[in-house]
Amino acid sequence: MDEVAGVVRALLGATARPTPDFGLTITAADGTLVTLNLHNLYAEVQGVDAEERETRIRTMVMSTVPGPRPTTWDNAAPRLLPAVRAVSWGAATGEVELVREPLAPFVTVLCAIDAQHGMTYATHDDLRAWGVSERNARARAEANLSALPLEVERRGPTATIHGPDGYASSWLAAPAALDPLVADLGGRVVAVAPDRDQLVLVDTWDAAATVQVLQEAMQRYRSVPRQLSPVAYLLDGHRIRPWTPPPEHPAAPVLANAARILAGVEYSHQRVALDELFARTRTDVYVSRCTVMARDDGSMWTYSLWVEEVTDGLIPQADVVLLTGAKGAGEPIAVAWDHALRIAPNSLERTGYDPPLWRHHGWPDPRTTTALRQVALPFPLDG
Repeated sequence: MDEVAGVVRALLGATARPTPDFGLTITAADGTLVTLNLHNLYAEVQGVDAEERETRIRTMVMSTVPGPRPTTWDNAAPRLLPAVRAVSWGAATGEVELVREPLAPFVTVLCAIDAQHGMTYATHDDLRAWGVSERNARARAEANLSALPLEVERRGPTATIHGPDGYASSWLAAPAALDPLVADLGGRVVAVAPDRDQLVLVDTWDAAATVQVLQEAMQRYRSVPRQLSPVAYLLDGHRIRPWTPPPEHPAAPVLANAARILAGVEYSHQRVALDELFARTRTDVYVSRCTVMARDDGSMWTYSLWVEEVTDGLIPQADVVLLTGAKGAGEPIAVAWDHALRIAPNSLERTGYDPPLWRHHGWPDPRTTTALRQVALPFPLDG
């Protein structure tokens, strides 16, 4: 913290005061207050040499206090790029101000305003000032990215895209630009982006290579500070979608686990953000967890809680909903997610949060509870 504060003083001539949650509040020359979270930076500089450490700290400091935002479309348009990020990045609470569009479950696309030392993100206020629509801004951002050269490292049935810095994963938002590379790889190609700075393509006809790519992506996803997704996405013309391999493909169990791990991570980030929001606004809402469980054979499943005594609750989507009585009274009811939505549609209301949450106000009526018990599953799901 002291090291970064010293760089802030040296580079910006600004003061920096520590925050309780391992960060710095920087007072810029014009009086603007900017908060710099140090968790990711601290993780990124572990194990690097002194020169690289200094470079990363200087780059982070310079990107934290951005220059003037472009005020006209002519100035903004050449600087726009799509930024593919995990949905928890800045939007889990539903207080959406940034220009964003869902790309895949738990993955979103922001509209970045690129700068020499970093990036900021376009807001709806920016679009109004520029006099352009979201559609036109996104189209220009994708066109700008598509015009850049691909930095590709080929190894047999795989190709790794390394740039541009901070945007390697963003090619998922402009998949048509990857068509020549996909055709060169041949077969049926998927892509995985464990973090924003890496995108790996693999020909799924090579099962061994596909499994290796996905396993390495999971290891990287678990270790990097700027996680994105360990799920593989099928490149299909001008869009992407999560790849669901046939059950007999060796990658099928790997991807099934990856989808559940991604859900667990993103719902966890969302829950923290919502708990902080509700505490700040003094709103009494209980946000259930999406809990990831593992069987003895290594396969995974998820569940969320529907608690009887909660009168205003939010439930994340999971494999199973576990209905538990007030203070543990009665036998819990474990129900597959689809059955819960089908049998109790009047008790679960989908909200506008992303990732999606369903709101309930207490317990379903006795008739609905009886119907849920008739389709109950053993809990835990060991089989």
